Amino acid sequence: MSERQPEPGQRMAAAAPPPQKLWQHLHEWWLLWWNNLYVGSAALLLMASPASYSLRLWNTVAQRVYVRLKWPLVLFLLLVALASSVLTRIVAQSLAGYGLAGLTMPLVQRVLVLELLPLAAALVVAIKMGIPMGAELAGLRRARHLQRVRQAGGDPLRSELLPRLLMSLYASTMFTAFGSVLAMGTLYVGVYGYTAAGLSLFTHEFGRIMTAPFSIIYFLKVLSFGFVVGLIPLTSGIYNTRYGLRSDTELATLARMLAILLLIEVLCLALHYF
Repeated sequence: MSERQPEPGQRMAAAAPPPQKLWQHLHEWWLLWWNNLYVGSAALLLMASPASYSLRLWNTVAQRVYVRLKWPLVLFLLLVALASSVLTRIVAQSLAGYGLAGLTMPLVQRVLVLELLPLAAALVVAIKMGIPMGAELAGLRRARHLQRVRQAGGDPLRSELLPRLLMSLYASTMFTAFGSVLAMGTLYVGVYGYTAAGLSLFTHEFGRIMTAPFSIIYFLKVLSFGFVVGLIPLTSGIYNTRYGLRSDTELATLARMLAILLLIEVLCLALHYF
């Protein structure tokens, strides 16, 4: 004799999460963002302290960034040159049909160089460096290395988290700077060709866009992007699964970073254009 199948309403009720589980998810969400806020505040204090820096630290940061990202940087620059060339040609031909060919340069500068390129650089650094370093820090935590540092009187945030955070910050800024220079050169060639005749007009247009307030906001955005892509994975790696907080997956970490990056981007757009 076959068992009676549950009604559709009963199946939906069974699939709905109980209130206790919903509260647990909210509790985990709160602890996750609180840990990010706490570690971020502590990292900002360490970065503001001159005692945190030394020549040895900067050498370590530069060497590790070079070892980890030398080939991703080459590939990133090739993609930037290709995207800049294609986008410049598309925009120039589209605007020429409406008699607005003179708007090609400021449009590509604002959209590609000032908005899309820093976001792309931050995502590349997050995937190739930020998330792997978070997993590396989690491995050190599981091996009780951080606990041994505390027992020896050291500070794991200063000795293990700060160098990795500075690596992401430096890498994101470096990718953005190199990509911007290459994109601007490709844009110039795409508009004026291989001649210096348009150099004065090009620099005038660039200076008209990059005013002092615009430059400050842009510089802060680039630094914020590097800080976020370094902080979020390291926070997930330095804290263990306590107080009901489950271990974070790489996909969830990337999604959380992307949400914060988009929020910063929207805020900067509002400050730029409103």
